[in-house]
Amino acid sequence: MNAEQLGEAIAKVQRLSKPQRNLIEGGEKPQTGRSRIKAISRRGVELLEVESIRCFVADSKYVVAHHDGGETILDESLKELEGEFGERFVRVHRNALVAIGFITGLRKDGGNYRVELSGVAEQPLVSRRLLAGVKDLMAEMC
Repeated sequence: MNAEQLGEAIAKVQRLSKPQRNLIEGGEKPQTGRSRIKAISRRGVELLEVESIRCFVADSKYVVAHHDGGETILDESLKELEGEFGERFVRVHRNALVAIGFITGLRKDGGNYRVELSGVAEQPLVSRRLLAGVKDLMAEMC
């Protein structure tokens, strides 16, 4: 690797969000943030336990929380959720955050990878840019 390529790599890492840099650098991840998230559904106002949420997936204008009780639409953006819960969830794609504690594996799906999560059928796609970080995280979990 020459000096120019090294400079480009450093610039690319600096463009990553703080939770993404923590994933790559393996920094400490103290658990902070709320223990519940408010969601409004056809059943009324629900409080979802953050510990029961397997992943957040953005779809058009909405973010869907996939949890052990099903799925619920949230009013918050993925960016807000990542900022608050970045130590418990890892971004695997521009449209998905997954709970680190529920990751059970990676599955090859054609030319892409999907994260396998316990307790839900949803298997978010992993972007090529974040794949190495997800693999490193999984290696640390073993």
